[in-house]
Amino acid sequence: MTGTINFFVPGEPVPEGSTKYVGHAAGRPILVHTDPDLPQWRQTIGNVAALYARQAGWILPLEEPISIRAVFFMPKPPRTKFKDSPARKPDLDKLIRAVGDALAPKGGRGVIREDGRIIRWLAEKRWADEKHPAGVDLAIVRQEVPF
Repeated sequence: MTGTINFFVPGEPVPEGSTKYVGHAAGRPILVHTDPDLPQWRQTIGNVAALYARQAGWILPLEEPISIRAVFFMPKPPRTKFKDSPARKPDLDKLIRAVGDALAPKGGRGVIREDGRIIRWLAEKRWADEKHPAGVDLAIVRQEVPF
């Protein structure tokens, strides 16, 4: 069993955005994500992460602390103020939140039991190019738990 998995999830990264109220059902408010692509993006990340975790011999969901490295490759628009860096929306923190939520979906059936298990993030945004298509390159590292 290895302590680190590395994998790439292709596709345009989708930030964790806001939700909006659309009504009530069975006495509960119904909230929907403002970006309709978010649920599919989170599901894809979760599925790819689970595949690599199981191949590494991990028993899911993980209970121990983890660290995550994330490099988001963003599509470069035809015109941009910053040629060398995607210093624009979407915000890096919202991209990170989408990954955390993808790894720990409600119900505890994700790669990790809950996103509070994430103790360290190293994240950045870069422009996508021929060598690095749009998507996110992820490394998940299991942390030693002292006894």
